[in-house]
Amino acid sequence: MDIAKGDNKALYNKSKKRKIEDENRSFHGDWTEKNAVEVVQDLLNDLKNCEAFSLALDKSTDIQDKPQMAVIVRYVTSDVFVKEELLDLVELKDTTRGIDLKEALDTVLVKTNAPKNKLVSVASDGARAMVGKHIGLKGLLNSDPMYPEFIPVHCVIHREHLAAKHIGFGDCKLYSILYKK
Repeated sequence: MDIAKGDNKALYNKSKKRKIEDENRSFHGDWTEKNAVEVVQDLLNDLKNCEAFSLALDKSTDIQDKPQMAVIVRYVTSDVFVKEELLDLVELKDTTRGIDLKEALDTVLVKTNAPKNKLVSVASDGARAMVGKHIGLKGLLNSDPMYPEFIPVHCVIHREHLAAKHIGFGDCKLYSILYKK
């Protein structure tokens, strides 16, 4: 009889432990979701009310070889704090032409209700699709009356990489480790 009582007690404890774990999982899941929604809302409100903002754009491919574009926003809040956040990670079409990048950026800015008139700069790599004067993203944004005049910036990290290659640091051990050459 004592053995059976011990087994019942063990089952009761396991059941109670599982119930507590389920409640904790539910609580943390709800809390995480609520916190994430709050963070996004704060970002969107700050961006909507910002004094000025700039964008950093970088395109890449994921593990399945699908092109994506990261849209990072840096903005000055009304109480003069500078903040920087990932605004969106956009899956692109099969091509990454300037028009594809502009369509993706337009969608992000509309979705986030970003005040385009407060855009002051756009940073990107030196790829033709990004910086082309006519059919690159820069050229398309400059020709669109919905966008103000902005300062195009060639990303410092990309420029450093190009400079290191140009002056012959490509044979340097550190360079080969960093860039897996």
